[in-house]
Amino acid sequence: MAEAKHGTGETQGSIIVRETSSGSQIVSQFSDEMGADTSSGAGPDSEQARRQEPSLSPQGKRKWYSLMDKVYAPANLQQAWGRIKANGGAAGIDGVTIARYAEGVDVHLPALGRDLKDKTYRPEAARRVYIQKDSGGRRPLGIPTVRDRIVQQALLQVLSPIFEAKFSNASHGFRPERGCATALTVVDRAVRHGYEWIVDADIAAFFDTVDHAKLIAALNEEIADGSVLNLITRILQAGVIEPNVGEMEPTRLGTPQGGPLSPLLPMCTCITSICE
Repeated sequence: MAEAKHGTGETQGSIIVRETSSGSQIVSQFSDEMGADTSSGAGPDSEQARRQEPSLSPQGKRKWYSLMDKVYAPANLQQAWGRIKANGGAAGIDGVTIARYAEGVDVHLPALGRDLKDKTYRPEAARRVYIQKDSGGRRPLGIPTVRDRIVQQALLQVLSPIFEAKFSNASHGFRPERGCATALTVVDRAVRHGYEWIVDADIAAFFDTVDHAKLIAALNEEIADGSVLNLITRILQAGVIEPNVGEMEPTRLGTPQGGPLSPLLPMCTCITSICE
């Protein structure tokens, strides 16, 4: 469980991030004076969440501050490791598997936390793999190292509740407690109300062409922690190593699919007017 403070002065509040039985991250926001029961599992749409909002920036924009220390908090890193271990997956470019990392996790996690706190952490390039698409062609994936996946998951656990509150209720892809089943429920309801047409549209190579500057600007609309924004920038620009190629190729565009952060970041570009 991770707690993030926001605001200054007398209107301090917290966000409590925990896992549900399905593994999804939820958030309860509350004022310190309320004495909320944090074991209740209140979500972002709860009454407690609606009572507390981020604080005003000097420009009058409500933003979240001081999040980085919540990212490298030992409990948050431990929770992130648990998720990465449960998900499994292949090794990154360093060849370190989940099992191998687990052998020294009691040393690795504190060291990773120190690197994040001291701002000496540097993500490694992702290992490029390709999978066949049902529609033809190949989809490129970027497999981060286990260590880098833990960092991405730790970031996700802090950022996801903040941005989940901004996403449209009509959005079902890559969302906690949502997916094909919930989308089909909406379609079924529409059909029963007399709707006859479904529009099937896709943004070609969306993940591969996300503009980094616009993405960071979109994130900065909601969060004001420069350390978090710099960390995400490093992750985006860590590069990839293609199969049978020893040199790192820079990633100047896109969010490589394959890491825990990859679904959330592109969606964040679509909560502001910069999404065209």
